[in-house]
Formats: sequence, structure tokens, C-alpha cells
Amino acid sequence: MKRFACLLLAAALLAGCMATPEGRNRRGNQAFARQAYSDALRNYLSAQADAPGQPEPGYNAANTHYRQGDLLAAQARMRAAIAQMDRSDALLQDAYFNLGNIYYRMEAYTQAADSYREALRLNSEDADAKHNLELALLKLAQARAEEPVQPVSPAEEDPSEPEPTPAPDVITQQPAPNEGAEDAETAPGQPVPTLTPEQAHQLISAARESARSLQQALQQPYPAPGNPPAQGW
Repeated sequence: MKRFACLLLAAALLAGCMATPEGRNRRGNQAFARQAYSDALRNYLSAQADAPGQPEPGYNAANTHYRQGDLLAAQARMRAAIAQMDRSDALLQDAYFNLGNIYYRMEAYTQAADSYREALRLNSEDADAKHNLELALLKLAQARAEEPVQPVSPAEEDPSEPEPTPAPDVITQQPAPNEGAEDAETAPGQPVPTLTPEQAHQLISAARESARSLQQALQQPYPAPGNPPAQGW
């Protein structure tokens, strides 16, 4: 009978611990590890409702939304969690990294690059953040290179404007041969030299060589080091 009473007490203590926000956060972590994301999210949101001043449940909920593919919810919750952290918070660097991954998946590469930069300001040795920043910048460069050139339409004449008075004929003195010539390659009025096909090929090859590390890398960001949920606070 005494042994049964001890078991009841232990179960009551365990239930009491799991009823706290920290306990529900831990229970969410266990569900996250099993990839039971709906169960994890329910526990995180319950913990956040009872402890709104703690960023960990919101951070974990954002990562869960990300795993579920709900990027808008992930972005909103991660930004809210970041707003609750200060610069000394150990979780802040991971939060910015994860926010960068969220934006990258949304193809919002400018915001992704900004988030990775913030992560690097907090930890300049984060190789994953450097890699992902390079990928985001590469995506931005590719997007700019593919932008169509807008045709410039000729200005239409305004019938209300008076016609300009024609200027009198002016004969400008032509310089004598070699007069005033300093450098034939830079002299005004000289045609701009064009690249030969061989020179253009060399430039393109050099550009590709400089980006070889990025081209060889998978065009997906590295997973966040903080993707495992935040533990108790």
C-alpha cells in the first residue's frame, strides 16, 4: 500500500510539472523529436499563452510552422520571438538564422540576406550563416541579371510648347592632324572598343570560376543549428 502511494505521488508530481509552461514546452520538444508537429505546436502555443514573456515557446512554434510548411506563420512567430530577446540572449543568433531560412524558402532573398547578416553580427564564425548569405546574395544577383530592360519611349511633343528658335549656323574649327590629341584610346569622340568573342569567353569563364563554390553547393540553405527546439528556461 505504501509503495502504491509513492507511485501516486510521483505521478502527481510529474503531472504537475507537465502542467507548467516549461513542462508543456518540454512535452512539445518530445513531440517535435517524433515529428509529431501538430502535437508539438499545441503544447508550444499552450506554453506561450501561460508564459507570454518567454520567447522559447514562440521560437519553437515558429520552427514547427516551418517544418509544417506554413512559412507565413513561421515568419510572424519568429519575428515576434526575436522582439522579445535582447542582444545577450543566446537564442537570438539561432533565431535570426532560422528567420533567414524562412525568408529564403519564401524567395524573399533581400530579407533572407539581412537576417543572415544579423546572425553573423552575433557570431561572425558561423560558417552556415556565411554559406546561406552567399546563396541569398547569389539569388539576388541572378534575379537582377534576369530583369528585362525597359524600352525607353521617345518623348512626345507638347503642342502647347513654343517651337524652339533654330540656332544660327556655327562653323567649328576642326583641329589640325595630331593637334590636341593626347591618347587615341581615351580621346573624346573615339568609338568604344568592343570585346572579341575570345575575350568575352574569358570574362565569362572567370566569373564562373569565382562562383564555383556556390554553383557546386546545393541551392538550399543549411538547416538552422537551432532547429532542435529550445529547452526549458
